[in-house]
Amino acid sequence: MKTLTITILLCLAGLAAQAQDLIIKNDKSEIECRVTEIAETRVKYKNWSNLNGPVYSIPKADIFMIRYENGTNETFGTPTETPKEKPQEITKETPAPKVNTDLKKHSFGLGVSLFNPIIRVNKAFAKSSSGFAVQTSWSSLPNSERWFTSSVRWQIMSGTITDYDETGVNINLFGFGVEGKFNANWIHKDNLSWYSGIGIGYQAVSASYGGKANPGFINPSGMMLQIDLIGVQSWGKNFGTYAEFGFGSEGLVKYGIMYCW
Repeated sequence: MKTLTITILLCLAGLAAQAQDLIIKNDKSEIECRVTEIAETRVKYKNWSNLNGPVYSIPKADIFMIRYENGTNETFGTPTETPKEKPQEITKETPAPKVNTDLKKHSFGLGVSLFNPIIRVNKAFAKSSSGFAVQTSWSSLPNSERWFTSSVRWQIMSGTITDYDETGVNINLFGFGVEGKFNANWIHKDNLSWYSGIGIGYQAVSASYGGKANPGFINPSGMMLQIDLIGVQSWGKNFGTYAEFGFGSEGLVKYGIMYCW
């Protein structure tokens, strides 16, 4: 009789355990309860330990599954797994490349030209000659990424030819020219360049013969053409210098100073 009583009590306890519903949340925590309603977005229930108590609700989005008292399951989502921490990689920081924020882009130059071309073109006919040219220019400056540059150059020329072609006539010359130049900077850094270039423009030259007739002087007015075989320019914070060697309308050797910005 005693054995039968124990068996009946165990069966009743098993039935009681099966009679409850079980809400399994996404975080794998469980709620023992009696589900009373499943709405569109929420599930209402009573705690199994207090079936006569209040009704609670929980969003469906927080529920992984409900296991009902009859043994059936209803799944709503996916359980959330705590992500495993990845081992941190210790990397050596690479310093960011330094950016030169003080790059100069333009320059204004002032220089002189030796072996004045308006003198040289008639030198064979002169007992003696002298002359020079003053140049001003606006230029774009190269840098480590820009190798092709351009400029505009203005030139004022003056010179004297003595005893032209043994006629006893002295010729005074004055001229003005303007020229566009294009340089290929085959060594180009942020404050230094070596280059070669070509210039094309126009010059006007006036000649006076001391009240005498023109003794056959060849006036070099007209198209300007200058080829610079080699040039170098260097600049600092605000000022720089340049020198060029070539041939044409500007002369053989030119040098000067620059203001850079």
